[in-house]
Amino acid sequence: DFATVALRIAEPRLGGGTDPAIGDVNAVLDDLAAAAADTSARDRALARALRMLSPRTFVLFIRIVCKDIGVGLREGTLFASIHPAAETAFRACGSLRKVCADAHAGALDALAAGAAAPIALFQCARPML
Repeated sequence: DFATVALRIAEPRLGGGTDPAIGDVNAVLDDLAAAAADTSARDRALARALRMLSPRTFVLFIRIVCKDIGVGLREGTLFASIHPAAETAFRACGSLRKVCADAHAGALDALAAGAAAPIALFQCARPML
């Protein structure tokens, strides 16, 4: 599940261990909905959410946001912002950390050109059956 993977990546950046009030979460969701076209306002709202949400609340928040609350932010949108082939690479390996590292190193360019997703020893793989 994407929200669980995102939690593992973002957990060191998350706020305190207490759950925020429902009004605070609603305010962030309202800010995200209002900033649908403005990427800098969306980034500020997401950064605010990271600072105030506990890990348990963050998973629920990501699930709400990814189900599209009118923001247009879905898994495909997140992957497209990383690299055009990021979603394909994530489906093959299941590691968001590896996809981000490969995108940074330029290793996803061959995958975008139509090459098969690489499989490595001692790495998780999700074969299509």
